[in-house]
Amino acid sequence: MRRANSRADADKRVRLNLALVVGLQGRLAEAENIVKADRPAEETAADVADLKQMLSRRGNARADAGKLPVAAAGRLN
Repeated sequence: MRRANSRADADKRVRLNLALVVGLQGRLAEAENIVKADRPAEETAADVADLKQMLSRRGNARADAGKLPVAAAGRLN
């Protein structure tokens, strides 16, 4: 993902996917920096908000998985 993001022709989706992967690894500050890199603040505010929303959904899914029967827990991912 980092190599794809470093290409001159990389688009916004590559950057957001890299940020999502880094965020899922628990490195939230680094994920935000990836989203914000080389872009004006007004353009990145919505992207950072989207990233936080996606990461919070993943956290909620993990919390909810503890409430499900073991056989059903694997279907959340």
